[in-house]
Amino acid sequence: MSLRSTLPYAIVVLSAVVLRAQVDTGVITGLVTDDTGALIPGAVVTISGEDTRLTYTVQSNDTGLYVSPGLRTGRYRATAQKDGFRTETQIGIEVRVQDRVQINFNLSLAATRAEVTITSAAPLLQSETSSLGQVVPERMLAELPMNGRNAMGLATLAAGTLPSTRTAERDNFIANGARAIQNTYLLDGVENKNHIVGFDTSSAQVVQLAPSMIQEFKVQTSSFSAEFGQAAGGVVNVTMKSGTNRLHASLFEFFRHDKIQATPFFQPVGGGKPQFRRNQFGATLGGPVVPDRTFFFGSWQASRAQSTAPGFATVPDVEQRQGRFGSRPMFDPDTYNAPTNSRRPFDNNVIPSNRWDSVSRQVMALYPLPNLPGAANNFFSNQKEKVEPNQWAVRVDHQFGPRDTVFARVVIQQDHNVLPSLMPPPANDPSQVLPHARSAVLSHTHTFSPGLINEFRYGFTRSLLFQDIDGENLFERFGIRGAPVTDKVRGLPEFVPTGYSTIGTAGPGARPIPATGSGNLPILKISNVHHFTDNISLLRGRHALKFGGDVQFVQYLGNVTLSGRPVFNFDNRFTNDPLRPANTGLSLGDFLLGLPQNVNVSTRGESGQRQRIFQLYLQDDWKITTRLTINAGFRWELPKPSSRSTTARATSSWNPTAPLT
Repeated sequence: MSLRSTLPYAIVVLSAVVLRAQVDTGVITGLVTDDTGALIPGAVVTISGEDTRLTYTVQSNDTGLYVSPGLRTGRYRATAQKDGFRTETQIGIEVRVQDRVQINFNLSLAATRAEVTITSAAPLLQSETSSLGQVVPERMLAELPMNGRNAMGLATLAAGTLPSTRTAERDNFIANGARAIQNTYLLDGVENKNHIVGFDTSSAQVVQLAPSMIQEFKVQTSSFSAEFGQAAGGVVNVTMKSGTNRLHASLFEFFRHDKIQATPFFQPVGGGKPQFRRNQFGATLGGPVVPDRTFFFGSWQASRAQSTAPGFATVPDVEQRQGRFGSRPMFDPDTYNAPTNSRRPFDNNVIPSNRWDSVSRQVMALYPLPNLPGAANNFFSNQKEKVEPNQWAVRVDHQFGPRDTVFARVVIQQDHNVLPSLMPPPANDPSQVLPHARSAVLSHTHTFSPGLINEFRYGFTRSLLFQDIDGENLFERFGIRGAPVTDKVRGLPEFVPTGYSTIGTAGPGARPIPATGSGNLPILKISNVHHFTDNISLLRGRHALKFGGDVQFVQYLGNVTLSGRPVFNFDNRFTNDPLRPANTGLSLGDFLLGLPQNVNVSTRGESGQRQRIFQLYLQDDWKITTRLTINAGFRWELPKPSSRSTTARATSSWNPTAPLT
């Protein structure tokens, strides 16, 4: 969850920043003058997309200033004309996410009709804005290497950023020293920040668009405008591709295979090369539905990854599995003498089988036999992991006329992960993880006049995480009694003898491919966000005003078992010599006797929260002269306190001196 205060606060911004009609679009602005430098009011400036031929018409005002906000990323041509002057056209104008491109026109007097065409180039310096950031265009997304095709890996190309290595999310970064959790993520102008409590989806975003679906994205790290909030770090603004007048299609596959990779450094000699096979494939299709008016773009990407990783565990050796502990002194807890604080040792340091706890006897048999020498890390295995994400996305853009444009976009993401634990079944069970996500946007832009534009946008995001194991509840089969038993809890408890690997239903172990999954089983977490925004752009004299606000309705649901399967912890306190506890007794001896140090167990907890967030802003780009622009911005945010309804979670524990049964 993002860090938000429960009190309203305001932010005043003083810098030269960008005027936009939409947060994921760009602006073309400039002055229209004559040969003497005098300003020309009433000049008609027509801007059209080179790929879509969508046309936007504005006029220069009494100060010769024109602004055309709300332009999709792409290449444009701009034409300025006025009766009595030669028409001037500039082509090859590139507009990127949140760009403010200055295109000035100098119209000459003409006795006859004439037209001047100028080829523009992308400016090396964004002189119209003080916002510091980095645009990652389509070409970089296609040509730069990305491990797992994670586009956010390129966010660290921006100045002032570093990879984040101490967060639960794998697609995050640090901006100017702020915590990674303080970044804001936008997709097509609406909230895309993960609201799942605890980041169990291992992602800072609700949906992570595949690179083939992204037109470009921009990472802003400093001096961004007042229209951006809830960010003390960076702002990542992603825009999805849209169709053009030309039909485009692509098929792709990227793969990695262990046959062409080196053996991992920690792989034991003779252990063979672990499996690593990842295929990422998909297709895109975009083009016109109605030329010059309606366009579509669709994309699909899937991955099929199977891998194994060197996993080392510490398991009992053959003698210990028979209750024989060699030269390790083992003492009988039933012979404890309180006045002398002493115990008698077991004969030959052997715990007789008739003293073993019935649960411990069955659980001990689940441990695999050691396959490596030594007492520690004496078992090695390559556990198989499967990660199978699927993502579909569709976007449709339509222009009803010169005054109204709309677009709608839907993204669906469904994953199925199988994550192994440290040891193979039945010692440990693999986790089945199902992270799902949905994101939808509907936007309408209306031009009331060349100097007044309104844009309304609604966005909805949904995150869902379900995690459990296959199988049934084994408590009764193993004779474990007293723990809360529900139809949602499966598998076995966790048995944790100090110095040995956990036996039973444990969480995922080492994972060579980053994937969603944690040790709390089962898990069901859901987050819904409804996001309404409205932005108005108004041109008055030398002032380019923008104001608006948004409302977010956030819902959380958590249905989590923290310790629904008991966790039995064992040390050597019951089999050591109370007078000389060091180097006497063993946690495995306490385990065989069924005497845990402590046991934790809880019922299934259910919680639900709702929150409303209100935000308003006002921003003014004041072009004092042709070479000086001042911006003043004001932002107000009110995150309301969460309303919560929680089912009480009861916690209990067994008497440590009582046997497991």
